Amino acid sequence: MNKRLILIPLIGIILTLGVVVYTSLRKIEVKFVYNNDSTISSVTEKFEKNSKVSLPNIEKEGYVLKGWFHDDEQVTDNVVYSSDTVLEARWLKVCKVKYVYEDNEEEEKIIENNTVNLPKVEKEGYIINWYDESDNLVDNKTKVTKDMVITAKYKKIEVEEVKEEKEDKDI
Repeated sequence: MNKRLILIPLIGIILTLGVVVYTSLRKIEVKFVYNNDSTISSVTEKFEKNSKVSLPNIEKEGYVLKGWFHDDEQVTDNVVYSSDTVLEARWLKVCKVKYVYEDNEEEEKIIENNTVNLPKVEKEGYIINWYDESDNLVDNKTKVTKDMVITAKYKKIEVEEVKEEKEDKDI
């Protein structure tokens, strides 16, 4: 009878260990490296082996998430992993651009190294040019590399009177 009392718990322990080992073999770890300069720089989550991995939706002040990457390849929620892996967040810097003209101000966010989108502004009798804070001329080909304030400057169009002169012609 003593053998039965020992054998039953022993079988339970063996079965439990088998389930734990089997389950652990079916799981993988995915480390998400945020690169967001916060106190949490990475998080590791467990997923079923050969199942789709859910990518975290994260934010970083002044940036937009370009995507999640495994080495240099961008990944999506549809990627399936069969072994432990590391996924890294990559970011694009966003610059604030303020356009100032007459009594108006418009602000937009532009991804760094993209070009400005100057507002279409017209004022009869004036030529309008746009300038940055350093008084450099700005046009729609100007690349944004930092936060900027772009101001419209108006120059009155000078119209000169043209006098017609009559020429005397001999016939």
